Parts: sequence; structure tokens; C-alpha cells
Amino acid sequence: MDRALLISPENPFPADSGGRLRLRGIVEVLAQRFALDLLTYDRPGHADLEQARARLNVIQVSRTVSRGLAALRSLYRRRPAGYMGHADLDMLEPARALCRTSRYHTVVVDNTQLGYFLPVLRRLQPDARLVVLAHNFESGLCEQLAAWQPPGPRRALYAWSAWQTRRHEIEVCRQADLLVCTSPGEAAAFAALHPPVAARTVVVPSCIDARHYGAFRRMTPRPATLVFPGDMAYFPNVAGARFFVDAVLPLVRRRVPQVSLRLVGRTPHPSLVALAAADPGIVVTGAVDLAAAHIADGQVVVVPLLHGSGTRLKILEAWAVDRPVVSTTKGCEGLVCRDGDELLVADRPEAFADAVCRLLDDHALAGRLVRRARHTLLTHYDVRVLPSALAAIVGDE
Repeated sequence: MDRALLISPENPFPADSGGRLRLRGIVEVLAQRFALDLLTYDRPGHADLEQARARLNVIQVSRTVSRGLAALRSLYRRRPAGYMGHADLDMLEPARALCRTSRYHTVVVDNTQLGYFLPVLRRLQPDARLVVLAHNFESGLCEQLAAWQPPGPRRALYAWSAWQTRRHEIEVCRQADLLVCTSPGEAAAFAALHPPVAARTVVVPSCIDARHYGAFRRMTPRPATLVFPGDMAYFPNVAGARFFVDAVLPLVRRRVPQVSLRLVGRTPHPSLVALAAADPGIVVTGAVDLAAAHIADGQVVVVPLLHGSGTRLKILEAWAVDRPVVSTTKGCEGLVCRDGDELLVADRPEAFADAVCRLLDDHALAGRLVRRARHTLLTHYDVRVLPSALAAIVGDE
């Protein structure tokens, strides 16, 4: 059996975030085709990891890169300021050791921010295919973050980071044998940076295993409960939650006074914790073991994103547990869906509030959306479509 190496700063065991959920599906398919080595950061022991060790070789390293060190190092390394841009401090030597002792058919680098591994991997594994998983169009995301800041030093810093990230992504496009994007729109964005990469790009949508959500489909939702799931430290989610609380929720409460909102996700931003402290109708859960259980607890799932990239695992999980969704255009960007078919789409506060109230009141409408959404989920985003989607990575194309 051929051997493959996957280098990822995101340990997908357990798969407790959108990125990890996507990576987990990719790991499972790679482990069926290759003898797979996974080099990743360590996390507290989890049953998922112990089960995974039967199917792949997991090499875990401790993370020493702090946000401050990453920001300082970015100035003279000319890299993005996030910790992933400096994971070489922890992972480069273990990667070198693996490459010196094994011959790999394929080496997969998870995230474009680890693109600086590519020259080293090319030298040590000249015959391997180098594959980069682009979960997001990071430079575009940085530009959105810069625009979100008030004028001043912080905006200038984020604009500089966007410029550095764009340079970095161009180099990734030049060096990767295969670039894997989450949606056609993001593939086009990378091609605009470096047109030749278009011929070496494939689109692999994010997928989930719908079979794992059966118990949650049978849960009875709490009436007049809205759920917004996601990493609540991630700036698009923070901005989206604040937009919803400030501009949309008051309009919903005029028509449904008893409505409540649950923000479900790890490491909530202090501003969101403060919102919950001031409003008993808002609950911030923090990290949860099973996000699907909390999503199923709601009557309607809201995705009020104004920024972001990638595909929205939060919507796929809502579809998997049969909960209707109201989203902004940005929130469902990259998914196969249409307003009024799989979900309701609204961008203005008044329209968003109206859509939420319609679903709280009209159970027939909610049921139609849920049925259509499940069909779309099983057709395009169930893990069973992943093997064919990943054919270009595993070399079966």
C-alpha cells in the first residue's frame, strides 16, 4: 500500500469545529487508500483519537507558538500573523524526520498558511505529489477583517497582513501540485491570483456523515428558540452574532416576545459574553461536546454572517438534524441552495427578522425547507460522496 503524509495544525479528533469536521472526512478517505501518517498538534485524550490509531499513524507535537510570538515573527519572516503561519517552529523537524524515513506517494498540507513547508517537502520527497487543502481564501478573509476595523493602526495592521497573505497564497499556487478548494467561487479567487493554478485545482465540498445525526433528528425543539452555532472567537461569527443581536433580534421580539437566542461554540468572544450577561434571553454556551444536540434543540437556526469564506458546516449540520435555516447571502455562500428551497435568505435586518418569524409560525413552510434541504445534503454533502470527490487527491482519477 502506498504511503501518504498529512500535516495539519488542526487535530480532527474530536471533530468539534467546522474545519475539523471537514478534515475528519478527508482523513477517513485518505486512510482507506493509503498507509497514512498524520502529523498534528496534540489535544487532550479522546476516544475518537484512540479509535483512529487503529487506522492511521498519529504523530502529535505540542504547540509552543503563541499569538504574540506569531505576530512578532511575521514581521521578519514576512508571513501571515496567525499561529498557523509559524507552525514550523513545532512541526518542521518532525516532518523532516518522517520524510527521511518514509517514501510518500502523496503529501497533504492542510491550510494554505502552511505553504512554507512546500519547498522543504519538495527537496525531501521529490517524487511525491504535494497537495494543499485551502479551507478558506485567506487573503480575502484578511481584507474583510481589515475593512471591519475602525480607521487607525489596527486597520493598517490587518491590511498589511492581507497583503502578506496574498503574497503567500501566490507562492502556494506556484508550488502545489494540486490545490483543493471548498467551492467554485474560492477556486476562481485563487485562479485570479495565479491563473496557471486553475489547471491544478479541484473543488471538494465540505461533507458530513448524515448517518450520525439520526438521534438528533428525533429531538423535539424548544419553541421560539434560535440557535447560531460556530467558533465564537472567529471574527465573522462574532460580527454576525453582534449584527443579529443589535439589529435583528429586537425586531423579532416585537412579534415573538418570548424568543431566545443560543450562541453555541467554543471560546466565546468577551463582547458576546457581555451581551449574554446583559440579556437573560441570550445564552452563550462555550465549548460543547456535541454541537448537533444544541442545534437540534433550536426551532430555527440562524446564520447571520456578514464576512467569511469557505463552506458552512453549521448549515450542513442544521440540515442533518432537520432544522430550518435563515441565512444571509454570505452565510450560505458556496453551498448548493436557493432561497425558498433549502433555506430562507435575507440580508437586511427587517427581512431577516421577517424570515425568522415566518419559520417560527409556519410549520408547513419549515417542513418543506427541511425536506428539500435533506435531499440536497444527501446528494451533495454527505460523506459518501467524498471518495469520488477526492479521486484527484488519492490518485484514482
